[in-house]
Amino acid sequence: MATTQTAPQTAPTAPTSLKSLPWPFPIDFLRNHTIDEILEDRMVARANSAANYELAEVNENATVAQAFDKLRADDVTALPCFREEGGKKEYTNMINILSLAAYTIFMTLWDELEDRDFRKAESEAERDERRARMVKEHMDNYFTRPVKDVIGFHAESFKLHSLPRTASVLDLVNIMKDGVHHVLIPPQGDQEADIVSQGDLVRWLTSEKHDDLSLRQLWQIGVDTATTYALKFEGDGDPNQLKYPDGRWTGRQRRYALHLPDNLQAVVAFKSMMVHHLSSVAIVDSKDGTIKANLSATDLRAITPDNVLDVFRPVMEYLSTLPDRREEPVTISRHNTIKDAINKCLQYDVHRVWEIDDETKKPMGNFSLTDVICCLLPLDAPKEE
Repeated sequence: MATTQTAPQTAPTAPTSLKSLPWPFPIDFLRNHTIDEILEDRMVARANSAANYELAEVNENATVAQAFDKLRADDVTALPCFREEGGKKEYTNMINILSLAAYTIFMTLWDELEDRDFRKAESEAERDERRARMVKEHMDNYFTRPVKDVIGFHAESFKLHSLPRTASVLDLVNIMKDGVHHVLIPPQGDQEADIVSQGDLVRWLTSEKHDDLSLRQLWQIGVDTATTYALKFEGDGDPNQLKYPDGRWTGRQRRYALHLPDNLQAVVAFKSMMVHHLSSVAIVDSKDGTIKANLSATDLRAITPDNVLDVFRPVMEYLSTLPDRREEPVTISRHNTIKDAINKCLQYDVHRVWEIDDETKKPMGNFSLTDVICCLLPLDAPKEE
């Protein structure tokens, strides 16, 4: 175990721009702790809950409809898939909401949405009626196919990431910094298989039991600086990442995140989200551009054969049909720190928060748990053997 460090009498001054990087990275701390500690602390935290926390998983021969049912019932966004041979389970892949949704109604509809010359003369009502009829005709094909047929429709299902309980937290960070949200922990001895998520990792790192100086310094970094640093890991492909030149904010160089108007059909909004390889997108007021909602992959979890046509509704109307959904998006400002962003993610059980412009209230970008994890490592950090 890592030794604890005595807290300084005064808080250290946090870097405010990339010119003062790198900050002190907690490499030794991450190397000297194991995944098993994360799982043990999570088990203790759950001990006072009446909820059943058995691993949510799905047989690869289960139907797409059954997988959706499992996601809703267990309130999760991804499921490890397994096959059974000779009474033994073999985990094969991770299936998530985006893989299931991309395979269901969206593949056929998106092809049609791109065909600009198709039935130009038809009215909007005729188009929607035809699409609804098409969806109904193909309902069995959408929802009764086995889960194994949809593996690979999203990056998270291309490869099953797994680590033993004895692996270091640094090993886990090295996987999750690439945007992997879930890692399988295989069965070991009398211990059954488990899943550790980005949320589990970040919640454990911010526990008050850890008195690590480098972590405490890291949490005080500003989100704009942190996101600019995280971009060096993730590249420039995400249109929702904050892009301040050199980590600095200037009014002349203000950029807004990819956002969609609130009067757009939900199916079109989901298409835009998936085409850009995003797991969420900001929905803004069509008149003034202020943020109104967060559309995410989780909002696809409610789809069933009975309500699948709801995706043709305007996006805000579609969101209003979802049970137990937060009405307001979770937001921060550029003045917030990494710890502020983490606290909001954990408080509201979300993967990301939106940074909004202090003046216009328009979305500038988002800050996610993946960004937090990237900030734990130097850019040239070697991977553990």
